[in-house]
Amino acid sequence: MTSFRDIFYALNRRKWLLLGACLLTLLPTALYLARATPEYTATALVAVRSTPPSTVRAGELRMTIESAAFRGRVVRAQNLDRDPEFTANPVRFIDAPVQWAKMRAADIAALAASIGVDLPHSDEKSVTSVDEALRQRLSASVSADSGLVSIAVRSADRAKAVRLADAIAALCVEEATAADRDEETRVANRLADQVATLAQEASAAAQAVTSARGQPGQANDAKSLAFEIADVSSQLSQARAQTLDRQSRLSALKRAQTNADARGGATDIIANPIIGALRVQEVDAGRRLLEASQKYGENHPRVVQAREELGQVRGAIASEVRKIQGALESEAAAFEGREKQLEQKLAELKEQAQTADERDADLRKLEKVAEDKAGAHKALLQQVNERAAVQKERGPSVRLFAPAAAPETPSSPRYVEAASLALAFGLVVGLLGCWGLEYFDAGFRTGAHIEQLTGRSLLGMVPALPRAVLRRSAPVQYATAKHMSAYAESLRSIRTSIALGAEGLEHKVVMITSSLPEEGKSTFSCSLAQVVARSNPDKKVIIVDCDLRRPAVLKLLRMPEPRGTIDEYLSGMKSLTDILHRDDTSGLYYIPAKFGTKRSMELLGSAKMQSLVNALSAEFDLVLLDTPPVMAVADPRVVASLASYVVFLIRWGKTDRNFATTALKLLAAVPHVGVVLSQVDLRRHSRYGYADHGAYYSKYGSYYLES
Repeated sequence: MTSFRDIFYALNRRKWLLLGACLLTLLPTALYLARATPEYTATALVAVRSTPPSTVRAGELRMTIESAAFRGRVVRAQNLDRDPEFTANPVRFIDAPVQWAKMRAADIAALAASIGVDLPHSDEKSVTSVDEALRQRLSASVSADSGLVSIAVRSADRAKAVRLADAIAALCVEEATAADRDEETRVANRLADQVATLAQEASAAAQAVTSARGQPGQANDAKSLAFEIADVSSQLSQARAQTLDRQSRLSALKRAQTNADARGGATDIIANPIIGALRVQEVDAGRRLLEASQKYGENHPRVVQAREELGQVRGAIASEVRKIQGALESEAAAFEGREKQLEQKLAELKEQAQTADERDADLRKLEKVAEDKAGAHKALLQQVNERAAVQKERGPSVRLFAPAAAPETPSSPRYVEAASLALAFGLVVGLLGCWGLEYFDAGFRTGAHIEQLTGRSLLGMVPALPRAVLRRSAPVQYATAKHMSAYAESLRSIRTSIALGAEGLEHKVVMITSSLPEEGKSTFSCSLAQVVARSNPDKKVIIVDCDLRRPAVLKLLRMPEPRGTIDEYLSGMKSLTDILHRDDTSGLYYIPAKFGTKRSMELLGSAKMQSLVNALSAEFDLVLLDTPPVMAVADPRVVASLASYVVFLIRWGKTDRNFATTALKLLAAVPHVGVVLSQVDLRRHSRYGYADHGAYYSKYGSYYLES
C-alpha cells in the first residue's frame, strides 16, 4: 500500500518534471494574457414582478434578451453596425483561426480566382458578424431567490459597456411594458365580452321568470287546488260512507225477505210504523189461526178465513218491505253515482295539481338560473374593477431595478483565474507524468526492490562517479587513487559482505556477472580487484578475464600488451607462467583474454579450465572471474560451476527487472549468489527515502575523502 511518505519522495524526485509541466502551461498562458485586450463588464439589474416570486417570468425575459431578434433591435437602436469594436468582431483566443480566415477572406478569394476557382460571395453587409459579436459580449442570468435578471455587457471601453447595459435594460423594460399593455388590452377586451355575455344571459333569465310568473293563475293555482282537493276528498269519503250504509241496510232487508227471523236485524223494517202495525196484525191473525185450528180443524171455514187474513197481512208486510227495498236501492245507486263523480273530479284535480307543481318547479329553476346569472355577472364585474385597481396600483411587471455601474477592474482576461487554471492543468499533467514514470519504471532503485523481486540478498551499492571525475580518470584508477572515497569504500563493503555472509565458508573463487551488457560488470571487477589488492598487501589477489568474446580487463587496468592470454593457455599454446601478469603498482595479478575467441564455451568448460581455477585458488587468497552477461551467452553458467560465490551486478535504475529476474533464475543452481547495485545516483537515490547503503554514502559524506 502506497503511503504519504512514498508519495512525497516520488514527487520530490520528479519535481523537475512537475516544474517543467507547470512552466509549459504557464508560459503560453502568460503570453496570451500579455497580448489580450482588457475588457470590462457592466451589469444592469431588471426586476420582474411576480407574486409569489417565480423564476418562470424571469426565465422568459432572459430568453428574450438572448434571442437573435432582440439583439437585432439592439444593433439597430445603438447603431452597432457602425461601431468598429463590433464590426471588427474580436473573438476569443480559441476562435483565432476562424477569425484569421474571415479577415483574409478577400485574399483567399483573389487567390482562388487566380487559379480559376470562383468562390461564392455576397455583397450584403454582414449583420451576422455584428450579431455574433454582440452575442459574445451580452449575457443574461436569473437570480433564483429575488427574481432579478442581470444584464451584463462586455466591452473594451468602460463607458460603452455601461451605456449598452443601460440601453439594453431600458429596451427590455420598454418592450416588456408594451407587451404588458397589449396583454392587458386583450384581457380587458376578453373580460368585457364575458361581462356583456353574462349581462345578456342574466336579462334573458329574468324575462323568462317574469313570463312564467305572468301566466294566469300561476300564483294561486297550487293553493286553490290543494283546498279543492281536500274538499272533494271529504265529500268522497262521505259518499263512500253513505253508499256502504245503504248497501248494508239493503243486504239486511234482503235477508229479512227470505227469512222472517232475520227481520230483527233489519233496522228499516223495525223503524217502519206501517210494518210495525202490520206485524201486530200478523201476530194477532196468527194467534186467531192457531186458536181456530185447534178448535175447529184445518178445513174449518173460520180456519180458512183466519189463514186468508194472515196471508193478507203478510202480503201487506212484503209489499211494504219491497217499497223500502226500492227506496234503498235508489238511494244506493244515487250515492254510487255521486261517489264516481267525486272520484273523477278528484283525479282531475290531482292531475291539475301535478301540472301546477311542474310549472312551479320550472319557475323555481328559472329563478335559480336568473339568480346565478345575476350573481356571476356581478362577481365578474367586481373582478374586472378590482383587477383594474390592482393593475393601476402595481404598475408595470418589469422595471429597471439598478442601472449599470462603471467597472473598476477588467473582467477579461481574468489573470488570476487563467494563471491558476493553467497551473492546475500543469500540475495535473505533471502528476500524471510522475505517476506514469513511477508506474512504468522497470528498473531497480533500492535493496528492498531487489530482495522482494529476486529473492537474493543485497551485498551493497556502488555509487556512480560524477562526470567531472570521469573526465579526469577512469573508475578503476579512481578507486586506487582515492582509496578513502565512497566509491572505494563501497567496494570494500561488498567484499566484507561476501566474507560475512559466507556462513563459515571461505569463498576464494568469486565470479562476477550481470544480466545484460553495459552494466559496469568489468569496471566493478577491476575496481574491486584493485581496492582489495591495495587494502591487503599481504594477500594475493588475481582477476581472470573470462569474457573471451569481449574482454575488457586489460583495457580497464591500462596494462601493456600481454605475453599470453587465457584462451591461448586453454588451447595449449601458452603455459601458466606466460599468461600470468602482475601490476607492480597495486600488486594485483591478472590473466587477460583475447578479443573474439571462438569456442569460448568449450574452452571455459574444459577440464583444463577447472584445473586452472583450482591451481589459482590454491595459490591466491582471492580469485575474481570476470564473465560475460548471463542473458547474452551461456559462458557464465559454465564458469559459475567453478566459483564458490557469484556476484550479480544490476545497474541502478537501468537494468530491466524482467531481464534481471530471468538471469538470476538461470543461476538458480548456484548456492551462493549476491546482488550488487552499480552506478547508483546518490543524489537521486536519496529522494527515495530508504535507509540503505546509498543513503549513508550521500548523507554522511564527511566519512569519505574524495580529494
